[in-house]
Amino acid sequence: MSICYQKDHSLDLNEELNIQTLTDKMTLLRNSGFKPIYITFMGGEFTILEKSIEYIDIINRYYPFSQKSLTTNGSASFEYYDNLKMHGVNHRT
Repeated sequence: MSICYQKDHSLDLNEELNIQTLTDKMTLLRNSGFKPIYITFMGGEFTILEKSIEYIDIINRYYPFSQKSLTTNGSASFEYYDNLKMHGVNHRT
């Protein structure tokens, strides 16, 4: 699944993805019949986003059975990564 600022061009590159925009995009994808097996959070540094766990929770509501992973530079705390696991992110690279 790819929601990319550059590819989509519907968001300002300097603007963080907001909850409503993510919810709208997830609704659109689900209604189109899209059923991802694997979802990877990447691009920029996802772990520094203030609402990163909220983003994961929203995606989990739409796609609870998809595997989730995160590509990161590893700058977050161990507690953050433990929290990711509790919210369904099973892999990190």
